[in-house]
Parts: sequence; C-alpha cells; structure tokens
Amino acid sequence: MINIALVGSSGRMGLEIAKIIAAKPEYYKLCVAIAKDDDVNMIKGADVVIDFSTPSSTINTLNACLQYKIPLVIGATGFSDSEKDFITNASKNIAVLFSANMSLSVNLLFKLTAIAANKLSNFEAEIFEAHHRYKKDAPSGTALKLGEVIAESRNLDFKKHAKFTRYGVNEQRNPKDIGFSVVRGGDIVGKHDVMFIDNGEILTLTSEINNRSSFANGAIIAATFISDEKPGLYNMFDVLDI
Repeated sequence: MINIALVGSSGRMGLEIAKIIAAKPEYYKLCVAIAKDDDVNMIKGADVVIDFSTPSSTINTLNACLQYKIPLVIGATGFSDSEKDFITNASKNIAVLFSANMSLSVNLLFKLTAIAANKLSNFEAEIFEAHHRYKKDAPSGTALKLGEVIAESRNLDFKKHAKFTRYGVNEQRNPKDIGFSVVRGGDIVGKHDVMFIDNGEILTLTSEINNRSSFANGAIIAATFISDEKPGLYNMFDVLDI
C-alpha cells in the first residue's frame, strides 16, 4: 500500500488521478488531496507526492517535500530556467521524477525521436502540437522536450535553433532549425507530430492522446517507481528502463 498525496487535486489531471487511485484500493491510498489555497504541509506523512498544479505551486510543494523528505512526481509544465535549476538542486536531497509528459507512449516517442534525429541528421525537423483551449503554456512542455531531444541528438544549441514563429521573417529556412506549430481549441487532450523532412520524403512520428487516463496512469506508475528510490533526478525513461 502506497500513501499518495495529490497536489492539484481539483484540476482535470488531479481528478483523473484520484479516480484511478480510488479504483485500486489494494495498492494505493489517497491520503491527502490538496487543491488551490490548501496548506501544502498536509503532505506530511505521505509516502510520495504527485503534483499536477502550476509551476509556482509546485515549487512550494517541492519545499515541503524537502522539509519532510518525501519523494515527488512533478507533472506540471511551463517552468522557468531558474525553477528548473531549483528542481535539479532539490533532487540532491530527495527523489524527484520530473517529466514533460507522463504518458508511457509519449516517452517512447521521445526515444524514437532521438533515434530519427540522429539517423536522419540532414532532414529538417518540424514539431506540431495541439491541445484544448484551456492550456496556457505554448508550445507545450512535451513539444519543447521533443525539440530538446532533437537538438541534443544533433549536438545543437536548442535555444539558438528553436523557431517559434516565422511571421515577419523574410529569410530562407536554416536546415538546422527546429520549427514549432501550435493549435489551441476545443477539448483536444493532446496531439504531437514530429516531422523529419527531406527532398521527396517525410517521416512523421505521431502521438495522439484521447483521454487523460494515460497521463494519470503514467503518473501513478512513476509515483510507485520513486516511492523508495534514493535522492536523484529521475524521468520516465528511468521508469520504462529505456
């Protein structure tokens, strides 16, 4: 039995995670559910914390996890560079699993993207993503991670070669650039396409999530994984052992 504290419990992902936990009482117990404005110190006594709130709220959760020495799964996106640095430093003292996407299939997409970016090193890379109207950060954390994977596989500076807009830019495409396209609308849960394009051929890797249960299941699997891990910064590749 794993006692899970859930931060962001009133959000879409929080509600889905709570539903799955409730359906598996022999394995998990939701010991505390923290919504907006609740006292984060309520996590004390949990075996592991799952946070699907906002970046600023997650940092507060992380501080509490450091105080009580509780492993943390971070599912929020949109962190600043300084917040990411804080997460990395915190992982020296507790186990932190930080992933741009909790879906098992999307994390396999990360791995396949790395392989394609390396093997098709002369192909131009474009990333398309679509989400529901309520998603605030754009491009999504998953799309940015895909771009970072491509840049790392090609030994490129991601910040230099990531192109988020072409409006008003009157120049030819740099073959090394990584282009991004974003759609927001309706109730789209999540769709990501990674395109590798050359003269006469295109390879497209696609992930489409039709409900949030895949993210929720992944988060719970991640929580199970790090509940007894040593301090360190983990991701879903560690969970999948890939």
